[in-house]
Amino acid sequence: MSSVPLRHPGDAFVCVYDALEALRISTRQLRAWAEDPDVRLLANSVREEILDAGGVLESRLESRSARELYAVLRGVDEAFWYANPFREYVEHGELGDVRETLIRTHKYNETEAGALLPRRTYPGTPMSGPSELAQHFDLVRVSEQVWKQISPHSLMDSLSDFEATTALTVDLKVGQLPFLANSGDLRVEPRIEGSYQYYQAWPRPGRDWSQRIEDALASADMSGAHLVLLPELALDSDLLHIWQETIRSHRPRETSLRWILLGAGPTISGDANEHQPANRAALVDRSNGDIILAQDKQCPFNIDDSTLRRWNLHAFKSWGLESGKGTYDEWIAEGTDLAFLESELGRFVILVCEDLGHVPDIGYLVRSIGASQVLVPIWAPPINRYHWEEQSGGMLVNHVGCTTIVSNGLSLGRKYPASHRETPGEPAVTLLVLSALDETQPVSAPSSVALAANAVRDATTTRIADWLTPPSSAPHLRRGPHAVAG
Repeated sequence: MSSVPLRHPGDAFVCVYDALEALRISTRQLRAWAEDPDVRLLANSVREEILDAGGVLESRLESRSARELYAVLRGVDEAFWYANPFREYVEHGELGDVRETLIRTHKYNETEAGALLPRRTYPGTPMSGPSELAQHFDLVRVSEQVWKQISPHSLMDSLSDFEATTALTVDLKVGQLPFLANSGDLRVEPRIEGSYQYYQAWPRPGRDWSQRIEDALASADMSGAHLVLLPELALDSDLLHIWQETIRSHRPRETSLRWILLGAGPTISGDANEHQPANRAALVDRSNGDIILAQDKQCPFNIDDSTLRRWNLHAFKSWGLESGKGTYDEWIAEGTDLAFLESELGRFVILVCEDLGHVPDIGYLVRSIGASQVLVPIWAPPINRYHWEEQSGGMLVNHVGCTTIVSNGLSLGRKYPASHRETPGEPAVTLLVLSALDETQPVSAPSSVALAANAVRDATTTRIADWLTPPSSAPHLRRGPHAVAG
């Protein structure tokens, strides 16, 4: 077969998929093809041809039959099970180069634009079977337009990955550190630029941040959590440096902790009065303090009179935000790309606070790349059940199938006010975990601890919840090499 023209299987899938998607084939027709014995036979033939020769016959791509092209896609999809580094099957025939391409370039395809990725999750919306074309495959096609807005990173073949540092059969735990104990931990200032007014917020200088970071790290190490998150505004350039130095100098004999999301906050070099800082989140490796994923906030949060009243911000006199002055826009340089981290445990992205509320645009990017883990540091009053955090996170769970983890601080309240309808006077929930646990409904797992007598101790005490990891594919796609051979 070596003398017969072959197309790289990743590029063949992209080419055929784009052609079929443009036809807007009905759900009923796609489902009929999926159960057609002749389609199965052709798909088997394509699969075996790829495993034997490493490519797809060019003649197959010239078919004018949409049904036959669908069969080609099924065959490529099944062959790629053998090249998927996240599956247990290691016999990949002639697809070793494809596997290496994924590790090297973060995608399966070589020459076609956009990307082809292995599926890491499946939408949590209830359905009896696949509807749109994308749901028929364990490969995820990312369009050229979307891929230009994506910044991929990978830990595959890295000692930083969970595969090399922990057994994935254990029950995973996620932890959360409020870190910010009260409003005094933040410095918030209004700023005028021309006819517009802004606000800047960052950790207040002069606090004993070094000691707090040591206490927080010790709590996280002893918590049993594998991943720990801090909230938005718990980080700036100076605190990032302290965190990294503390991590490198404090190495416990034993800890389950692997990664720490250090929250998010202003990071900048040079004169902050002349430049807008990025509101940047940083996920670091517990073993060495290295940043493994960073994400700049894309959507500034704006504070209007309504927010000032609801959040009682005018009570914090030192912040200088006054009612009746109009809207204060967040003074940041907006991020332009969505970064993701490919790991043994999933495809991770970070959405910083307001970004979570932008499901139609940023959520579309999260869905397009099939992210399975969404980490969300926020700055907000105590988390309320069924409010924006859970509503927006639930939409991602339903439409993407990801686990969404929200982390908040205590700078806007350590407990719910006496007027709170559901939990008056109770400790503030600072951790919310949402997951399509049963593949049909989002499940939330809020976690908190009783109020400690000391606010800083409370803020450096790790909250714990089960880390609910989503399924990597739909039931009708969970097939192994023996199941697809028939």
